[in-house]
Amino acid sequence: MIAVPASSYSIDIESEPGWIVAVAGVGWPDTVVAVNAVRVNYTAGYGEDAEDVPQAIRQWILLRVGHWYENREASIVGAPVEPLPFLNGLIDCYRVRRIA
Repeated sequence: MIAVPASSYSIDIESEPGWIVAVAGVGWPDTVVAVNAVRVNYTAGYGEDAEDVPQAIRQWILLRVGHWYENREASIVGAPVEPLPFLNGLIDCYRVRRIA
């Protein structure tokens, strides 16, 4: 396995799916033409333990699941279960917004 330093690439988050793009003038290691010749490992999240997740996000999850549970009959019938209007305010400060 060869690790490529972060200074050798940039991440295109505007495309779907996202791309890892070489920085101009920086060479990439040679690869073979084969399925899975290149793999990308990344870590996302807040940590290993549930306690590492901010309390507001854990509370949002509990309220959302509780609301779905209390209104489970509506989803079986086919009527949409509307989220509580204040609920997303709990996690607004944790949202990542793209600026076009």
